Amino acid sequence: MAEEEPSLLCYNKGCGQTFKESENTETSCRFHPGDHFFHDAYKGWTCCNRKTVDFTEFLNMKGCAYSFHSNVKPPEIEKPTEVIDDILDATPAQPAYKPMASC
Repeated sequence: MAEEEPSLLCYNKGCGQTFKESENTETSCRFHPGDHFFHDAYKGWTCCNRKTVDFTEFLNMKGCAYSFHSNVKPPEIEKPTEVIDDILDATPAQPAYKPMASC
């Protein structure tokens, strides 16, 4: 009995489909090559200048480019934990407020 080829998850932005490597062609994946943006109430993509105020509509925007699916996870953006740790560890010398007098 032949083993079934595993399904892989595509990590191209805006795709998220599963695919089989043997069926992956240069037009299999419809994705966004640019970055997403969130500004004021707008959400959109820098590659095709599409934007909306509705989050569901943003999630459902079809990609603007075609290529092969990719099962390579993009590198995670490193968060500046040193700055956050410094803020959390800092203790104010005096309270920033004045307690109210009893009524």
